[in-house]
Amino acid sequence: HNHAIRQVDLGAGHAVTTLLGKGKPTPTPGSANGLLAAAQLNQPMGIALDGTNEIVYVADSQSFAIRKFSLIVAPVLSTIAGTGANGFNDAVGSSAQFKDVRAVAFHGSALYVADYGNHKVRGVDLGDGSFTVNTVFDEPGVNVVAVSAVGDRLYIFQRQAKIIAKSFAPETAPAPGYTLWSLGAVNGINGNVQGDKSVAKVYMPTDIVGDPLDSGNHYLIVRAYSQILKMDQHGTTSLFVGEAGTDQVATAGSYADGR
Repeated sequence: HNHAIRQVDLGAGHAVTTLLGKGKPTPTPGSANGLLAAAQLNQPMGIALDGTNEIVYVADSQSFAIRKFSLIVAPVLSTIAGTGANGFNDAVGSSAQFKDVRAVAFHGSALYVADYGNHKVRGVDLGDGSFTVNTVFDEPGVNVVAVSAVGDRLYIFQRQAKIIAKSFAPETAPAPGYTLWSLGAVNGINGNVQGDKSVAKVYMPTDIVGDPLDSGNHYLIVRAYSQILKMDQHGTTSLFVGEAGTDQVATAGSYADGR
């Protein structure tokens, strides 16, 4: 609701600064490009860094666009894909249209965008100079709320109860290749069950990160139950942090330190 990208200093004091956008006390949404001090965002929902950790890509939800800026060189925001109008169109970036983009992931020479309003994953080619947008995943009934690129896989998150793991196929870049497996019940049947992917259930999975010490493991955030699950490369899950054994959605504000 602040329509801003903010930075937390991990050093002493953990100072928070606004990199981009017009935050409080007077949040001002918009789609203006230009110097970061004057540029505007409209409900940014996700960010991704490129392979050099220099360029930041932003899924700007209500600007219906993908924006970018640099952390190193001139602090300028630009739009690489999206007309600013709500819709659907696979085309070069300046003519492409999105509908409520929720997340963006970087892999190789492409971005992968969770286009929630169109129920698709869209690919943005960063290597062709014109940021061509194509649909790379379109499964009926799957409301895509997030995407995450970890290692050689693209994880696609359904709104309620499903995670799909796809392998990147370099010969078809920027499109991900074949489906490796899916986790969670079909048709929105959710729950709180860990184990083999054939029986596991999740509810509101929102993000996944790789284990820096073991490339075969990942950590999955499950919003509804305030959990972090550990998941191996085959889709088998186990509880890492949080409470087990209940299908009751976690109460807002639940909090406790410990082991």
